Amino acid sequence: MKAESMYKAEKDRLHNFSRDENEALTKTGPGTLMGNLFRQYWIPVTPAADLQEPGGRQMRVQLLGEDLVLFRARNGKVGLIGAYCSHRLGPLFFGRVEDDGLRCPYHGWKFAPEGKCMEMPNIPAEQQFTDEIHHPGYPCLEHGGIIWTYMGAAKEQPLLPDLEFFRVSDEDRNYRLFFQECNYLQVMAGGIDPTHVMWLHSPYDLSDEEIARQQPAQQQVANTSGARIRWMSRWRIPRRAFPTARNAPREKVKVCGASTSLLCPSTPCRPAATRSRRGHIFWWMTKAA
Repeated sequence: MKAESMYKAEKDRLHNFSRDENEALTKTGPGTLMGNLFRQYWIPVTPAADLQEPGGRQMRVQLLGEDLVLFRARNGKVGLIGAYCSHRLGPLFFGRVEDDGLRCPYHGWKFAPEGKCMEMPNIPAEQQFTDEIHHPGYPCLEHGGIIWTYMGAAKEQPLLPDLEFFRVSDEDRNYRLFFQECNYLQVMAGGIDPTHVMWLHSPYDLSDEEIARQQPAQQQVANTSGARIRWMSRWRIPRRAFPTARNAPREKVKVCGASTSLLCPSTPCRPAATRSRRGHIFWWMTKAA
């Protein structure tokens, strides 16, 4: 099929999403269609390097539409629990990290890393009801330099993903996180869209006649119609990122590693952040050859 006519193929079968269908695909909160799907798998939270110190500052995290707090207790165990205390909605981001949990700054209620209420210091001993409190909390594991969590309802947790970059040493693994203020589905659509690459991210000189001849007719016209728009130019791949690719003969271009991309509807905030941001984190893991 010629590139010029690819958009005409099976045009009568194209389907425009209804409002309900669009919401079903884009919402990931508790009880939603895609939210339930994502919760069947282990989800990356943040690089373990962001939470190295036991008893250190906790982090605000938003995962699948839920506001959470990530912390490492002084005993080294990682906890991920609901961001607001079950008692009076005190913000646990300002709580105190202790040996085996996180204590609310408002009335001192203490929560274990998995969310269990451990102490109620403002309640008389004979009136304690810690077992009746079901604070949101999710199990966490550290694997491949990443903190993972499982937010599903199944009693039997799924296996951790077996990805290629897990099989190399920490020195041969690099993580790059991009914050994107958009819906996760928009990121996926951009990732599988092949037609924007040569125009927006091209490491090649589009005035190169040899390269131009390999492009569809409409692309050749666009390449020669004028200078590339400035905002597009600054998103091109920098020379230092792929030094062997820019303007190099094809036979000399070599692959120096392998990359794996993960997309998660999440928003980890660094410890110094005071407000959470709405959007999603795009993970790009690179494994050295």
